[in-house]
Amino acid sequence: MASATRHDVREPLRRMPADAQLLKRRFGAPLGDEANRLIASAIEATNRMQAMIVGLLSCSRIDERPLDPLPDEMDAAFDVAAHALDSAAQEAGALITRDPLPACPRRR
Repeated sequence: MASATRHDVREPLRRMPADAQLLKRRFGAPLGDEANRLIASAIEATNRMQAMIVGLLSCSRIDERPLDPLPDEMDAAFDVAAHALDSAAQEAGALITRDPLPACPRRR
């Protein structure tokens, strides 16, 4: 499904900036400044949409990867994160604590 989405959704988005640039090149001066700003805005919005689709497709592929047979130890992960925040926590007068955490299967 991700492959079909990648092509079917992204193809029109590839054309939109090219068509908008062509419109600007051919008719930009007669259209005026406001129309040219709208064309630039459409191109920028299309580029943002393409980036979002790439991100969504990347997330969709996460489920395709198998789970590791050995789970991650969440205690160790928490301890690494807490250690990284130690100086900021001390400055703020915060104390980072935790109870034992369960193991959690992870994607490779």
